[in-house]
Amino acid sequence: MNWTLYNFEDTLVDCDTGKKYQIKSSEILSTGKFPVIDQGQRFIAGYSNDETKLFKPKQGTVIFGDHTRIFKFVDFPFVIGADGTKVFYPNTDLFDPKFFFYYCLFLDIPSKGYNRHYTLLREKMIPKPSIAEQQNISHILSLIQAAIQKQKQIINITRELKNSLMKKLFTKGINNEPLKETEIGIIPESWEVVKLGDVADVLSGGTPSRTQPTYWKNGTIPWVKTGEINYSQITYTEEKITELGYNNSSARLCKKGTLLMAMYGQGVTRGRVATLGIDATINQACAAIIP
Repeated sequence: MNWTLYNFEDTLVDCDTGKKYQIKSSEILSTGKFPVIDQGQRFIAGYSNDETKLFKPKQGTVIFGDHTRIFKFVDFPFVIGADGTKVFYPNTDLFDPKFFFYYCLFLDIPSKGYNRHYTLLREKMIPKPSIAEQQNISHILSLIQAAIQKQKQIINITRELKNSLMKKLFTKGINNEPLKETEIGIIPESWEVVKLGDVADVLSGGTPSRTQPTYWKNGTIPWVKTGEINYSQITYTEEKITELGYNNSSARLCKKGTLLMAMYGQGVTRGRVATLGIDATINQACAAIIP
């Protein structure tokens, strides 16, 4: 392959997106005229009605979350979420914007926690095939991405069906018996209401000091954050701590099979549950529930 390598910053052209197009998180609306794109997990963070904040990209634009390491591709007018949302114009003389975006997704950018990561991104190299080859590659990946979106839609519909069925089963049971009113709502007459603490141990963990590199560097003990609790079985954690970090913090080691609940977090994170598929430590925002 006769591909040329470019330093990341040499692949970009000027993109005037100063603070005039940014809004604070507190100003984001649940509904509105213009979508707000920020560095968060959700593609669209919310909406704004302030037309003076509307950024109209001249070409396909790549968004990078300086704190989150999340990439997004945007090709429509939007309002920029403040703090950590970086907007890039790839040089179209060198790169097809969609190819550039997909290659950014492929880059390995190590986590520095909630610190900024652009210093790591700017050190990366981007290969340049011919524009025709770039377009063919991005077309193939776009087809796969569309298939993934369809699968996600099916999963979401199935999840809604499951939630509806759970509501029926957990309030009416399956034996068609008389119901009674309790402090947690209507339940079958033969059911009892008990406190979680009476039938299970509820424990929390902790975070080793981020100022001590020896607590984190080359860590081998999985460490769960609330963002990784997502109605599934956890078999991998983004970060790991060392034995020294474990011994000098309140991080708690939980056994495989433990039920976890996210006790804090932005948006819909709080209240999510998952089970551990591995032995792992948890941070202070996670509750381990052991019947």
